Amino acid sequence: MQGDKPRRLVVRDRPDGGTPYHLYGCPSCGGAFFDPPPEARYEEPANADGAVKFYVEQGAGIDVMLAPTAVLDHRPVRRYLEIGCGFGFSLDYAQRARGWIGRGYDPGLLAQTGREALGLDIRPAYFTADTPLDEGAWDAVFCSEVIEHVPEPSAFLATARRALASDGILVLTTPNAAGIVPETDLGALLPLLSAGFHTMLFSAEALRKALLESGFVHVRVEESPHQLQAMASDRPLGDGPPFDRLAYRDYLTGRVGLHEADSPLGAGFRCRLLKEFVNAGEYEAAKTPLAELRQAWVGLYGIDLDDPAAIRFSQPGTLDFDTLAARFPFNLCSVLYMQGMLRINAAGDPAGAALSFGAAAAFAALLRSALQGIGTDDGETADLGAQAPCEQILALARFDPAAAAARYAGLTALPAALRERTRRRLIVALVNAGAYASAESLVEAGDEGLAEPGTDVADRLSLAFVVGMLKLNHRADQQGAAETFHAVYFACRRRLDDPTGRTLLWPARYHEALALSHAGRMSAAQNAATDLLAPAPTGAPEVPSPYRAWAQQILGVR
Repeated sequence: MQGDKPRRLVVRDRPDGGTPYHLYGCPSCGGAFFDPPPEARYEEPANADGAVKFYVEQGAGIDVMLAPTAVLDHRPVRRYLEIGCGFGFSLDYAQRARGWIGRGYDPGLLAQTGREALGLDIRPAYFTADTPLDEGAWDAVFCSEVIEHVPEPSAFLATARRALASDGILVLTTPNAAGIVPETDLGALLPLLSAGFHTMLFSAEALRKALLESGFVHVRVEESPHQLQAMASDRPLGDGPPFDRLAYRDYLTGRVGLHEADSPLGAGFRCRLLKEFVNAGEYEAAKTPLAELRQAWVGLYGIDLDDPAAIRFSQPGTLDFDTLAARFPFNLCSVLYMQGMLRINAAGDPAGAALSFGAAAAFAALLRSALQGIGTDDGETADLGAQAPCEQILALARFDPAAAAARYAGLTALPAALRERTRRRLIVALVNAGAYASAESLVEAGDEGLAEPGTDVADRLSLAFVVGMLKLNHRADQQGAAETFHAVYFACRRRLDDPTGRTLLWPARYHEALALSHAGRMSAAQNAATDLLAPAPTGAPEVPSPYRAWAQQILGVR
């Protein structure tokens, strides 16, 4: 980083004051650094007990930490070194799930606690040029969110390279300096900056250059909005398999069997296992970790997950971090959110789901306020805290459409993209509930458009279909309904690889024919109905028998 460095911002290490840190940027490479450099002592963190509890219950994104190491699964790794291993979750996974011989270096309190709790070889020391290395002995070195803390990153990378075998690979992650923009949510921005702890923030180009200058021959840097993932080796890197979520689930299951639900570590493992089951749609399996947490938390905190409405939350800003740690499990938002998904998708209980989502949003606000009070935040809690009121509204739409529409009007603080997606999904939910007037009040011009590119194909198909239903059943616009269903039908034929395309294919064609018949255009209706009796296209589902019977009737065939 040569030349003038403009100052990008000034941030303090505590919201109520503290040391001001000036962040300077490099116009040529996009990286940034703090001045004065921090002098953090990781051996003696503030809020020590609460910090460990937060990390093991909620803060550690174990799957996110492990995902960059999937590239190692296709390489002949036997010995694995992790620098800045923290509590040791990824080191533990390397040994238990992959069968590798592992060692970690980390002087912090988290590492001291994890070494004892998980039974790991973690050396309580900083990793420096003076560290006894067993040079060339390690097949893989992993550094997750470490290099941004290091005063001399070039020397750090050179030392890590010396530790590697000749065909070894370095994998590292670090915050992405490109994420320091006004539109980044505090849930991501505060951990990215970590004033008082981070020394240097890399751009993709700056990190690639640093790895090459440290001597690596092959370097790959992959970029997401808030993180960089890098691999470096003297041998070609190749492509790795995707992260093995089944192996990760097995790891969590094994650890759940070793740690009771009334311990922070046991609660953390169960919460993560619960999320895996819910996200995979394995709702029956998800009930077990949820039930164990429910039983433990009644005794520990007086919290009854069966009755979310009875949980008493203080107003955000009224509980400091340590008090919150004593009164609540830090992963309560995540657990309540997953319980809401179970109630609506598995139990068919939208009223119960709405209560769970509402409580999840309330705790997210309380937790984020306490975290921001010590200068940090939690990205997952921020994300779920934003999504929970949206899911609550969608659940309400199933049994109280008027309340759902009214509550949607109050979602003014949500990110624009999330609010727009909620509007579309709410229209679908209201139409499915027969609440046509409430749905109509939310419809905007262009809602039946299908030509826009993007990844929201399923939402757009569903929205266009229900706009057709509004025209058919609410506006009495039979011709307009037929035109909308016609467009949806052919859009679905082009998207038979999408579940929504397959689901809506025949309903769209049937309702097109039905609308045409109501409009008195019998010849056009019969033409559309012919498709309901023809052989299904390749990749399409069979035509439902009620549609076939209707088509036979309108065509006068048997």
